[in-house]
Amino acid sequence: MKSWKVLLGVGGACVACCALPLGAIAGFLAGAGGLAAYAGPILPALGIAAGVGLAGAAYWWRRRASARQAGGCGCKPGGCQA
Repeated sequence: MKSWKVLLGVGGACVACCALPLGAIAGFLAGAGGLAAYAGPILPALGIAAGVGLAGAAYWWRRRASARQAGGCGCKPGGCQA
């Protein structure tokens, strides 16, 4: 195998492993910064939406935990039959 093919393979592996995720992170941060610059008027609505989402997730988690403690899905003692 020629040395340039080996270097090309190693370079491709490096790009796939390190450079693409770092570029994606940099792009996300740039987009978030741009959004934050113009999000002043909609920031309260975003906060309310995030709060509702967190409350819904907490409610779902509590119901799931209480069902798990109660012994499953609430079917007959023999278990669920499909």
